Amino acid sequence: TPQALAPACAGADLAIICVPAAVFREVIATVCPHLAPTAVLADITSVKEIPLQQMEAAWPGPVVGTHPLFGPQPDPQADQPVAIVPGAQAAQSHIELTSGFFTALGCRVFRTSAQKHDKAMARIQNMNFITSLAYFALLAGQDAILHLFTADEAVVTYGKLAMRWFCPFYFLLSILHGLAGAVRGTGASIPPMVVLLVSLCLFRVVWIQFLLPFFSGIEGVFILYPVSWGLGALLMILYAWKGKWMEYHT
Repeated sequence: TPQALAPACAGADLAIICVPAAVFREVIATVCPHLAPTAVLADITSVKEIPLQQMEAAWPGPVVGTHPLFGPQPDPQADQPVAIVPGAQAAQSHIELTSGFFTALGCRVFRTSAQKHDKAMARIQNMNFITSLAYFALLAGQDAILHLFTADEAVVTYGKLAMRWFCPFYFLLSILHGLAGAVRGTGASIPPMVVLLVSLCLFRVVWIQFLLPFFSGIEGVFILYPVSWGLGALLMILYAWKGKWMEYHT
């Protein structure tokens, strides 16, 4: 509330906004009127181009974007890098003030641009799915590997069957999650959530309830996975193509 923000922001040299992207613009619009004209407005969102645009549109003073590249409970002895992305009005003193805050916490800061940062984040996020796809591709047809994990021949038999249905189609899951992550990065979190709920939850319940009885064996369960991945990938492709997610918070 304004009553709580006014004393909290009074005299602050640096204000770091730590909220989800979906409510980011609303929050900075509430906070900015209570900041001193010389205060630095910063954020910790995981993408930088759109949040920087939003902060600079709401705040005429200095703006500095940041992104801590580690989890909420990091190992104190581990490297804790923080990306620093200066806005157009940020002077060297503003950059040093923001960097100094994280340095005092034991972090390692480095400077980059919003465009370079977001391209790197997109590549890193999708590498998780690409490497998983590579692992599944390597496992395809390598039935002997299963014996390294179990001596139960029944488990090995079902594992072989599962791999034959999962491995060739795992790329569909990378498309689904890759596009969903890209859309969520703009702040449009609801459409990917709906697609994932429909394809990976609701569709599977319907399949098990009405289609699974037509299968005589467990193949009906294994087939369900690539079919639901394909449905989700198709829905996300259609939304990424026709939806206005690139304009979500601009």
